[in-house]
Amino acid sequence: MEHEKIKKRLLEIKDINDDRQSKYFSWLKNIITISVGLIGILVSLKPDKFNAEIDAIYFVITISTLALGIFSGAILLYSEMHILDKYRQKKQEYLQKLMDDEHSIIELEWIYRPKIYNIIEFLCFGGFAVSLVSLVIYSIVSSF
Repeated sequence: MEHEKIKKRLLEIKDINDDRQSKYFSWLKNIITISVGLIGILVSLKPDKFNAEIDAIYFVITISTLALGIFSGAILLYSEMHILDKYRQKKQEYLQKLMDDEHSIIELEWIYRPKIYNIIEFLCFGGFAVSLVSLVIYSIVSSF
């Protein structure tokens, strides 16, 4: 009886984690979509000639860091596929063990993405943050 309660709670935790991951990747897709739109607007409204060199520098920083955020965000979205592939593999192994008549107490394994994705995540959000700051500075500097 106690074993079933523990199993139920662990599966609830797993469901919460799956839901969290789903919402994270959905949020990331929205941020990338907004950033692509912003980069398109910035490029289309770029002046033919900048008033000062500092304007051009901040414009290039904004576009570059937005591109870095978009590119690294796309790689992060691939990590969702990586996690699902690992999950499928673990599920197949578990089912194979059941077929081989090996009794497993609980089918629950945490799947972690490789550490490289943590670095890419830092680049993604760092790029977006720097682009936002440089965009604000660019708008202030170009108005004078």
